[in-house]
Amino acid sequence: MITNRQFCHGKHKVKSCVLLVCLLSLAASAVADQVTIGVDNYPNVTIVSFHQGKLIFRTPRDEDIESLIRDVDFIMVSRGRRFADFNEAEQYLLEGQPARAIPRYQRSLRTADSFWQGLCLARAITACDRAGRIEQAIEYWINLAEFDQSGVEAAVQLLPGNMKDSPRHEMNRAIVRLTKASAKQRNPDLAVLFQLLRYRMLKAIGDDQADEAAHTILASEWSKNLSHTEIYDILIDVLDRKMQQEVTLESLSRLDEAIADAPTETLSKLLLLKGHALLRLENEQESEVSAGWAFMRVVAHMPDSPDAAEGLYGAAIAMEKIGRVDKSISLLSECRDHKFATAATQALATTMLSRLQSASNAAD
Repeated sequence: MITNRQFCHGKHKVKSCVLLVCLLSLAASAVADQVTIGVDNYPNVTIVSFHQGKLIFRTPRDEDIESLIRDVDFIMVSRGRRFADFNEAEQYLLEGQPARAIPRYQRSLRTADSFWQGLCLARAITACDRAGRIEQAIEYWINLAEFDQSGVEAAVQLLPGNMKDSPRHEMNRAIVRLTKASAKQRNPDLAVLFQLLRYRMLKAIGDDQADEAAHTILASEWSKNLSHTEIYDILIDVLDRKMQQEVTLESLSRLDEAIADAPTETLSKLLLLKGHALLRLENEQESEVSAGWAFMRVVAHMPDSPDAAEGLYGAAIAMEKIGRVDKSISLLSECRDHKFATAATQALATTMLSRLQSASNAAD
């Protein structure tokens, strides 16, 4: 799928201009709404809802189409002057001018009702994030997360992530907003969501409060409603941070809970994390064996991935620790020759393999 951002760069720049002209000319005569998702354009449709992060619109053939809002590149609403600001904002967003889109989305929010409020918030978040307006993005994002008809599902898609273009003072104020929002939030899922984004921002600016934030996150109640790749990417970073400091039975238990509910896309990272954590666990019998099993689960479930090669390397370390040098050598050879192994993993495997083979030959 070709995204809006791709349209505005390189060889897609001309395509973007052509698409924009087509959209504007169609909109001038349209009597219905219009939606563009990547290369697919849907003229003469009717937007019927925005629910749980999905834009739902109906085609002239009475077919309902759903799309995640983050995948939508352009929306044109033909409902009179009430949506003039929204339509102008969409045009600026498509042209790669998010800063000019922001005030128009803001004006749209003043009169938006029903599901349109959530939709305006979602698009305003996108514009603010692209423009490096992190404080505004966080304000709208919190509002969207608390919006009855969208909630967690929409907020997860639109986690503000453009921190490199955001001024430090805006980052600090955004963190304060998240702290207050989390403290007063009665929905535990939203409270955790706010804490996760707060942690990521604290880490981005190198704030020592990130350690305390990580502790709070791991001590919080989690539900399966939070089983999203975007959320687990941050959780994995939190778990890794804590386990680099100290591996405890409590943190391993939290890791096992995360593995049980993890989205498929994040499972291999969690298993690798468990394997490395078990290798560092002291005074626990058979932790190396358990580490080996965790690493080999990655190899079994995700054989055609760089993570599988890393799993082979981790399992080789575990086998050496329990005295199975022959098995370790076999795993290292497989790791070195794995077609998806990264250069770094191959180098580690080659170095360890040479060491074990030399030691084995000397013993013979």
